[in-house]
Amino acid sequence: MIHIREYIRNNPAQWATDQENPFVKTNNTCNFSVSNILHVRWRSTVIFTSKMSVRNNSIQTCEGTKMDNTDKRYKAYLKILQEELIPAMGCTEPIAVAYAAARAREVLGKQPDRVLIEASDNIIKNVKSVVVPNTGNLRGIEASAVAGIVAGDADKVLEVISSVNDKDRKNIKTFLESKEIKVCKSKSNLTFDLTITVYRGESKASVRLS
Repeated sequence: MIHIREYIRNNPAQWATDQENPFVKTNNTCNFSVSNILHVRWRSTVIFTSKMSVRNNSIQTCEGTKMDNTDKRYKAYLKILQEELIPAMGCTEPIAVAYAAARAREVLGKQPDRVLIEASDNIIKNVKSVVVPNTGNLRGIEASAVAGIVAGDADKVLEVISSVNDKDRKNIKTFLESKEIKVCKSKSNLTFDLTITVYRGESKASVRLS
């Protein structure tokens, strides 16, 4: 779920009556996913879907409508895309694991000697066989977490392991072979629920994404 930004939220009547506006109806929350398809839902009803391309300061939809950068619809599309989309390196689940682990290590303030990963079934399943980017073809939730711990930059969010180098890859493998890493099912019933706890002696830090 995402939040449509203030410029739409504060003017629902204007947007609802503007028949040229792609968001014929709006609510505070919408389901929103983008690949080359812009797909917006209001509650459970699809209110707008359009295959689109953005190039040369114009948007071309599958209906043949072309909008240049002075069109308010163009500005609405781009504003939402710019505010709501976060660049990600690789599949989002392993990168989310790496991000949470990097942030937990950052909070701990030192390299942990033990890691506990609690994740929903959906995350465990989706990460199990996916190659973790920049790790030398390592796979799985443990590799994702360790990549974030050893070499992640939490400030880069979902590009957390984009700068991993050869030395980092060696350190990731060493950590995997020498440290205790436990993976267990999350106790919640959420589809996406991830908690990573890192330990060093008597100190610990925990980060949860859900």
